[in-house]
Amino acid sequence: MSDAGDVLLSAGARVRAEVESAIAEVLRGGGRPLALGGDHSVTYPVLRAMNRSHPALTILHLDAHPDLYEEFEGDCFSHACPFARIMEEGLAQRLVQVGIRTINPQQRRQAQRYGVELIEMRSWEGGSGRE
Repeated sequence: MSDAGDVLLSAGARVRAEVESAIAEVLRGGGRPLALGGDHSVTYPVLRAMNRSHPALTILHLDAHPDLYEEFEGDCFSHACPFARIMEEGLAQRLVQVGIRTINPQQRRQAQRYGVELIEMRSWEGGSGRE
């Protein structure tokens, strides 16, 4: 196990390419990337890099928010949108989201569109999701 170090990022749209490149470099070296911290928007470029060597990923997403907006505040790469980008590009074959407590009709439609498996907090009972 080794630490690849922090990724120094620029501002703006170049950040996505820089994150993707950093993860791809770890994978090329035979490593298994562990990305910690940062805005939720980094999830998309991390998965773009991972998909090249692991095309059949299942994602277990633990969060209160599904991050499935088509766009948020005019930005389709916003922190509120990474899983829409990931699923529309086929970067994961399965997305299971656990702990969702805030979901609106638009995000629910997106979840249905992409076949996302939702286990919402309102249906969490004794360690299993029940509708």
